[in-house]
Amino acid sequence: MKRRFGLLCLLSVILCFRLWLLGLAAPESENYKQVGWVISMGAGQIESESYKVSHVIGERIAGIVINAVDRVVSGFLTLLDIGGEAGEEDNYDIDWIKAYTHVGGSPINSEQWQNDNTPYFTWDIKSQQVTPEGFSFSLDSEPDDEIDTTDRGYLYKQPISDGKHIFYVKAKKNGEGWGEMGQFNIWIDTQPPSAVYVYPSSGTLLNSRKENIRIRFSDALSGIDNNSIRCRVNSHIVYLKYDKDKDEWVSYGLLPEGRVTVALSAKDNAGNKMADYLWGFSVDTISPVGSVVINHDAPMTHNLRVILTLDASDNFSGVVNVRVGTSRGECESAQWMAFVPELEWSLLPYNGQQSVYVQFKDKAGNISSLYSDNILVELLAPDTVITSGPTGLVEERDAFFRYQATEENAYFSYKLDDGKWSRWSREDSVMLVGLVDGRHVFSVRAARDVNGNNVIDEEEIDPTPAQRIWFVGKVEIEEPNVKVNFWRVE
Repeated sequence: MKRRFGLLCLLSVILCFRLWLLGLAAPESENYKQVGWVISMGAGQIESESYKVSHVIGERIAGIVINAVDRVVSGFLTLLDIGGEAGEEDNYDIDWIKAYTHVGGSPINSEQWQNDNTPYFTWDIKSQQVTPEGFSFSLDSEPDDEIDTTDRGYLYKQPISDGKHIFYVKAKKNGEGWGEMGQFNIWIDTQPPSAVYVYPSSGTLLNSRKENIRIRFSDALSGIDNNSIRCRVNSHIVYLKYDKDKDEWVSYGLLPEGRVTVALSAKDNAGNKMADYLWGFSVDTISPVGSVVINHDAPMTHNLRVILTLDASDNFSGVVNVRVGTSRGECESAQWMAFVPELEWSLLPYNGQQSVYVQFKDKAGNISSLYSDNILVELLAPDTVITSGPTGLVEERDAFFRYQATEENAYFSYKLDDGKWSRWSREDSVMLVGLVDGRHVFSVRAARDVNGNNVIDEEEIDPTPAQRIWFVGKVEIEEPNVKVNFWRVE
């Protein structure tokens, strides 16, 4: 008896091994659950809340999912591969849908941005024991009840538009009706991101190295892949930080001096890479240097008009402006003018040592130090003296003035109040008539034609005209109201 029992056990092990070699495995269905092998010796019962079991020794064994408890009475030797498969009413339901970049291509994940717009969809139903009449599929709307294909896959040859889409498919039963449809969410983004704002803008000239490079990206669908952003400044990698408040990527650290070229690249979350974005600007923080020379470095001049020779240089952007003054304060507050190598300038109308100060400015706005030169001024003009004329308060409305110069052969020009200067004349007196009441100022200046050109030049004119101030009107004397206090000395 013991010998017989041993032979049976050995036989059961051999049968299990042979079934394994024959590939007696569960059907290839995502809803099929492999439970395992069950061996029952002799008569007995096998109970299951999930499976109704039918089998024949040596054949493929499969269970059918039910919702009740069945009792299965085994024979003398029971060898079961217990598994589960959908009920018959669900055989035509779509079990799974997958997407690939093409037939045999890379898989496409559901609800994940990617850039393939001609995907290949493949699918299957829940039962391998039935064959549908065909399939109906559609994009972004439920499919109709017309068969589109008998294949279990479809390749979109016409590109699908960018955006979020849903692919639907259902199977036609053999007979009437359709199985439950399945769906696959496919998100397509084929457009690369772009840089919509950069600072400093292209062509900008800065006079500070502390400015930050600022970049704003745009991507309509999948968004920027933050790990893909690359920024190079003059071929050197620059790291960017995200400014959430301004939605900008910002560089930190000093900018290089001179010409700056920025190369920018990025990808979106679908893998689309933007074309390298290049732009450039300049940085100039170094002030220009220069000099000024009066009258080609002559030690003295008899003229108020002199020639200033200006020399200036700049390391990068170039000198564009100059300002001039006869003192430091006057120069630093003077208006800027276009830079030229030579400039005509008027000195102050007095004899003695005089200075001229200049400053230069480059295109970036950097201002140089003050530079200066000196020259001795000896004017050839005579001095003017008024010898007679009204003073104080007078009632006469006519005024007679006489004047003279410190040099012989002088010419004279005069004016009343804010009027124009008279023509040059050798007359040394003038009568002013019909004056109105009020304050009046008489001015007269002398000049000599020193250079003999029959023209009175500026340097030949007395730079300090003589003046007389008086008042025209009636003299009225009012008795003062005086209060007198007396004190007695004791």
